[in-house]
Amino acid sequence: MGNNISDSNMIGKRFGKLTVLEYAGVDSHRCKLFKCLCDCGKETTTRKSRLISGGTQSCGCLISEVWSKMTYKHGYATHEKYNRVYAIWSHMIDRCHNENNPAYQRYGARGITVCDEWRENVDSFIDWANKNGYSDNLSLDRKDNDKGYSPDNCRWADDVTQANNKRNNIVLEYNGEKKTLSQWAELVDIPRYVLANRYYAGWSTERILIEPVHNTGKRKNGV
Repeated sequence: MGNNISDSNMIGKRFGKLTVLEYAGVDSHRCKLFKCLCDCGKETTTRKSRLISGGTQSCGCLISEVWSKMTYKHGYATHEKYNRVYAIWSHMIDRCHNENNPAYQRYGARGITVCDEWRENVDSFIDWANKNGYSDNLSLDRKDNDKGYSPDNCRWADDVTQANNKRNNIVLEYNGEKKTLSQWAELVDIPRYVLANRYYAGWSTERILIEPVHNTGKRKNGV
């Protein structure tokens, strides 16, 4: 369907398992919302753009159906070797494409999606995992947190790498190097809280990283 469907013409249209009931206002990003009735009987509210693009086709039950079929076909969910990587795959899709998932607002709602290759084929994801260093002590990490899950944007990372790649990290650039505050703290041997105090006090990057710590026992402005 075209992207130019008027709001009034949305009412009564079907998108996958959803039938549009009524206009429901806008969300925090000023995107238009519509209340829909799913074939399973549940009501859900979703963005107009996701209905038209096909990103949302059910209240979430369709994803559950797909997972059930995958589990039955491959047995990954109960397989001793693959049950963890299967769980990672399923949770990845759910938080990106199921609007009822508690984490959806931090993923799908801000445009983070799973590439078609992985979303439609668990074998493809498991094959990528095995060829790219999967281990039970590592977690799936996106290199660029503003992009989705795909082979070229994902890696298996330990807890330190994951922590340094969080969206809310403070990143400073100095002498051509970009590092998080935690990484700089380790490099310049100054406690992170001191660097953070200096940052929030409005110090220049050079002064944050270079100025010695005056050992007064206080935590005021990092001095």
